[in-house]
Amino acid sequence: MGRLVVTEFMSLDGIVDDPAGEWTSQFDQGAEAGAFKLNETLTSACLLLGRITYEGFAQSWPHEQGEFADRFNSLPKYVVSSTLQDPSWTNTTVLSGDLAEAVATPMVSCC
Repeated sequence: MGRLVVTEFMSLDGIVDDPAGEWTSQFDQGAEAGAFKLNETLTSACLLLGRITYEGFAQSWPHEQGEFADRFNSLPKYVVSSTLQDPSWTNTTVLSGDLAEAVATPMVSCC
C-alpha cells in the first residue's frame, strides 16, 4: 500500500481554513513553497478530498492552465461524501458508506 500525504493550511494557533475565501491563486506562498507544492502534486498518484474542498477545486481547476493544473485535472480523484451524487470533475469517484473500507480500496490501486 502507498502512503497518504495530508496537505492543510493551518495557522500557528491551530485554525484550519482556506486562507482567502478561495483555494486557487489567492495568496502568495513564495517560490520555495510553490516549488514544494508543484513537486508534491507531480509525484502524487491520486487526490483524496472532502466534499467541500472537492466542490471548490472542481469549480476552479478545470479552468486553470499549466503543469500544476494539468496534473490536478488528470489525477484520479476520490471524494469522501454522503451527499455528492454527480461529480463533474474528470476522473472523480465518490466514496461513501464504510469510510475505512472505501478509502483503503482505491488507495491501494492508485498509490
